[in-house]
Amino acid sequence: MHACAGTYRGRMYNLLTDNCHAYVAHALSSVAYKGRGDWDMVELAALVFLAGRYVSWAAVARTWLPFALLVGLGGYFGRVWFLVAYLAAVGPLVAWFVFYTRVAWRPPPPTPAPAAQQPAPAGGRHSRHASVSSVGVPPPLRGA
Repeated sequence: MHACAGTYRGRMYNLLTDNCHAYVAHALSSVAYKGRGDWDMVELAALVFLAGRYVSWAAVARTWLPFALLVGLGGYFGRVWFLVAYLAAVGPLVAWFVFYTRVAWRPPPPTPAPAAQQPAPAGGRHSRHASVSSVGVPPPLRGA
């Protein structure tokens, strides 16, 4: 994961194209999750939507209640015009997301495996925790 973070360090965040979903898709591809190295944002979104689990019923309410209220009240008061306007706003965004991911997006190159880390020298920066920090724990990420 540290090597994947290095790939995205310093990259410009873009809400519609290069975002957290692209990073997770890249990380899944880099570790060949489920034996695949070709994860993309659409498949990731579908996996989360169809196979994801909520941590509690309160999380379900926080996720879906605002949407249900918006569509329910808008549909009740605005009738079909609200639904047409809603679909006119949301439809192009979903179409762009699918188009960009399937046609235009090129993932970053695979991240090479990190080199084995050397144990921290005695009396180093974290000398009182040397036995913990030198056993397979990656160094802290520096600011981007």
